[in-house]
Amino acid sequence: MPCKVFQRDLIGVKVPGRFPHLNGVRAGDHDGSITFTFADSSTDTRIDFQAIVSDTQDYPENHTYFVFTTSEDPPSRVATVLENAQSRFSGVSLDDFLTYIDELVQDALRQPDFEADDDEEVGYGVDETDFDDDDDDVDWDMENEPVFGISRTDEKHLLKTLRRDLRAVKNAGLKVGCLGKLTGAIIVSVSCRIGRLDISEEAMEAWNVRASEYLVLLIRYPGTYVHFQELLALGNAKYPAIQFHVGLCDSYKPTAEDAIRAFQGNLPLAEEVLTGTARLRPLFIEQPLDSLLNERFLRIMELRYHLGLSWTGAELYIQQNQGRKPEHGALPDDYFEPDTWIASAPALFQDDYIDQGQGADKLSLPLIAMQFTLRHFVKCTEFCLVCHCKIRDSLEAIKPYVCSNSLCLFQYMALGMGPSLEHEIQFQPSVVDLLISLTYARAVSGRLTDFPTGLGLKVPGVLNMNRLDEVEHHLTILKDRKSSQVPTCHSGNLVPATMACRLDERADLKPGDWVVIFQTGTDLKDGPWHCRVQAIDVGTCEVQLSSPTVKGQQLSASELLPGPSQVKFMAYERSFDDLDVNEKRAAIRLLLDTLPNVDKMKAFVADSDNKRLAAWRDVISPAALDVLRWVVASNRSFILEDDTTHSDHRVTGMESYKQFRLVQGAPDKEQRFRAAVAANAAITKTDYPTIFAWHGSPVWNWHSILREGLHFKEVINGRAYGDGVYLSNNFHTSIGYTLEGLDYSWPQSNLKIRMLVSLNELVNAPTQFKHTDPHYVVTQLDWIQPRYLFVKCQGAGPGDGTANAKPSAMYKQDPKYPAQGPNGTSICIPISALNSQRRNSLGVVSRTDTDLAISASPGRKKRKRDADKMPTPDTSKNSIVSEEDDVVSVATAFDDLQILLSEDEGEIEEPPTVKPSKNGVKSDFEPGTLRKESLPLLSPPQYATTPATKVLQQHLQATLKVQAREPLHDLGWYIDPDFITTVYQWIVELHSFDPKLPLAKDLKQANMKSVVLELRFPRASPCLPHLSA
Repeated sequence: MPCKVFQRDLIGVKVPGRFPHLNGVRAGDHDGSITFTFADSSTDTRIDFQAIVSDTQDYPENHTYFVFTTSEDPPSRVATVLENAQSRFSGVSLDDFLTYIDELVQDALRQPDFEADDDEEVGYGVDETDFDDDDDDVDWDMENEPVFGISRTDEKHLLKTLRRDLRAVKNAGLKVGCLGKLTGAIIVSVSCRIGRLDISEEAMEAWNVRASEYLVLLIRYPGTYVHFQELLALGNAKYPAIQFHVGLCDSYKPTAEDAIRAFQGNLPLAEEVLTGTARLRPLFIEQPLDSLLNERFLRIMELRYHLGLSWTGAELYIQQNQGRKPEHGALPDDYFEPDTWIASAPALFQDDYIDQGQGADKLSLPLIAMQFTLRHFVKCTEFCLVCHCKIRDSLEAIKPYVCSNSLCLFQYMALGMGPSLEHEIQFQPSVVDLLISLTYARAVSGRLTDFPTGLGLKVPGVLNMNRLDEVEHHLTILKDRKSSQVPTCHSGNLVPATMACRLDERADLKPGDWVVIFQTGTDLKDGPWHCRVQAIDVGTCEVQLSSPTVKGQQLSASELLPGPSQVKFMAYERSFDDLDVNEKRAAIRLLLDTLPNVDKMKAFVADSDNKRLAAWRDVISPAALDVLRWVVASNRSFILEDDTTHSDHRVTGMESYKQFRLVQGAPDKEQRFRAAVAANAAITKTDYPTIFAWHGSPVWNWHSILREGLHFKEVINGRAYGDGVYLSNNFHTSIGYTLEGLDYSWPQSNLKIRMLVSLNELVNAPTQFKHTDPHYVVTQLDWIQPRYLFVKCQGAGPGDGTANAKPSAMYKQDPKYPAQGPNGTSICIPISALNSQRRNSLGVVSRTDTDLAISASPGRKKRKRDADKMPTPDTSKNSIVSEEDDVVSVATAFDDLQILLSEDEGEIEEPPTVKPSKNGVKSDFEPGTLRKESLPLLSPPQYATTPATKVLQQHLQATLKVQAREPLHDLGWYIDPDFITTVYQWIVELHSFDPKLPLAKDLKQANMKSVVLELRFPRASPCLPHLSA
């Protein structure tokens, strides 16, 4: 029972010292309540709290918390913080809830205090223009704020316009909210829960988003809200005025403070966001999306509306014409090309709102902007992250990147739009080592064809020459050929102890340049030296150099050279972009040769004050660092190491191999694979819907595979059995194609890769493969889904024994086609190879410590959804997803409901129109006839608390909406809004009783039509039951 889960978790959080500042955690006086105390000895602060769980039977999935202080005079800022945070506590465990409370209160106490009244004015009325009580203390104005050149409309008309636009957003199945003042700076928030966007679990993991989070678009109007039609009339004045920001949030809208920080450019770092103290956190493509929305969206939208272009066409026009207005005459058909996608797209943004033929006075800018944002978020892998145009190739990838334009690559790298290199080194060092090693092998093998062109890389004049006599011979040949590009070779006397070099003649060098040094007459120990120019004395022609870097290590020059020596050196002055293909490969190899190993880079990042590799400027050259960033950023696959501590994810039988989980293909590739599996299983009725098979390829080929996926565009090992991807369930058959004996390993690698092989899941339809013996030859790429990458490292042994333990749950293989490991026996594949969607859709047949079989038919045996599985409404047929379907959605706040409700709905001034009765019984009840002065009421309540007031306001508003919608004689009760002076006191008339009841007869005899109740709510509502009289 869920109630038992609550009691179990409550026992766990009672342990003393479990939370830094919370103690005395215990069950409260009421079911589902807990009490605890926040204590901070450094400030002598002590605050008592009580929290109520909405229904312990719903715990731990669908419950909510209501938390408030019970201390006599708590700091006002603590109450405010808790009030703002109520919505983010839905569905979290007791442990996480108390952790949040600890952090929130601690951070609130660190903030400067402000004057606030603990007790709100007792009343029901809500000012229509007061969208968020918490926004009053926020500075909504910014320096040098542009002002709209329009007259201020009256508030009533402005509210009507805003309400209409936001209702359009709501009717499209999206969440909407407001922050700020209607007649001043206002931020409109439009959001959609990630779980509703049909994004696969693999893509969510690669993008670092969660199904329960909201993708939030914030639109800031600095002067006042402006409608779409007014916006079109403003011209260029609107571009610097309206601002956009995209982020992730636990709720459908962030707090006012977070929203303002987003536009001021000082959002907390991701590490701070993860502590739970800030609700708005960065999106992995936040910078490209913000740039697109703020710099291009409004112009793209105008072109769409005025010229009838498609989104694709308008984006292409803006990119090609740099914002110039269209000239008179017909535009090319390219600009009218409809949106098409490599993979399927959710209906939430396919239902093109701007293309529905409505006039400008009917269109909602927030809805148009959100559909545009969803288009670029869900389909981010099909757009260039810099020019934002559709990528014109058929490459499918799990991570977004840039198009083939070298300028886009330059901006992508220069603006830091790619993944954080330092973060990857810290948390995935083996993956970084793997990527460097594969690029190195590709370059050394002479097969590298993609290069970091356009980055302005500078490399030495000669490449991969260690001996001075080789360099001089090379220069002589170039001079004899009268080549126009003969590198300059400088000479001088180097003192190893101080690394000061007196030049024989003046050289065109400056501090920050890099040089490669060769010794006269013989080799330098371990190869040429790479040094950074630290200073130059122009008068004496003396150059101060950094300690030499040799094969990634910074060494002591005096230990390598006995004394002053005559040396020759060349500067990094040749443009990488001007090299031919073979020279580019050599340059990549040279630059990677100068890098330290990943462990040393990780140690430097951990110890460095600014945590950036660029600060290691005497060890890593700018060119080498840019190549390293390109290697990591250009990887289009999602790779995660499964070390020996994760036994439940390890494949048993592969103990001497390093294991990585591997995800490739478009974000919906997994969905297409599942569809193919289900379609085949429905025909074959098999109990084993998929099989596993190996794919082997040389080390130098995996750089390409990780960026392009498995395909058969290029013939590498011959195709004796025709076109297709070659796989085998026999491990030794596949490794025969890895060419293990070739050594192309990166010298500084910790892995020292000898061979790689992938384990792939296939649709169990061998009869439909092109060939099955000795290979599976598969032409249907959607039938192949890579799951693991296994790396054989130099000197690898049988493992430490940890990986020998079988995972607690395994996938049961088809006995006809088992995947066999290196020892010739079937391997044991953990069930984690399949994501939870697969496990839920296929159904679990049995679960033991040894086997977990997966059935092809979910109807045979079903299991309850995993607790962490977020149900996703089906949006394939209708873009409008009802609020009831969005079962994990955060409830819309009361202030936002006030905006969405019409004036009639909000005020309920007139009795509702009488609807036909459901049961045919007429009622003689007449609403509005009760006279308040005739009622003997209790004295008005003199208490109020902020949390209780807001909750009761929501309940009252919902009650009045039901009353306005349903026939009164079917409801049997009536609340007159004019009688409501405080949300803590409701006057309710009960009426239209069954005529057969004695009460109905007594009322008729007394010539009365209703029974009047006064409902009273205590300050702890809704935690305590209400009182009535």
